[in-house]
Amino acid sequence: MNLPSALKAYSVLTKISDSLIRGKVDEGTLDLLEILEKLQSSVLKESHKSAYCWTAVECTLRFMWPLDPSSDGLFTDSVERIWTKRIGVLKESGSGLESDELLK
Repeated sequence: MNLPSALKAYSVLTKISDSLIRGKVDEGTLDLLEILEKLQSSVLKESHKSAYCWTAVECTLRFMWPLDPSSDGLFTDSVERIWTKRIGVLKESGSGLESDELLK
């Protein structure tokens, strides 16, 4: 990894860390993990794959029990958006973020 890529990776890791400190794990975190995968594809670790999987699960399950009955369709929307579209694209592209855990 060259220096500009290393600095970009550091910046992405800092943003992820800041999100975790604030307790904010959302689809933006998935975006950051995807960017990091592109920057570090040669050194992608199982912990990165696991973080991606569990972030996707968290982003989906938060809509499972809506606080507002009028937001009942949010869970279905999140399944479609995250698992069908986002992870479907990852599978088709041969992303390094795919793991057995993610594809179960």
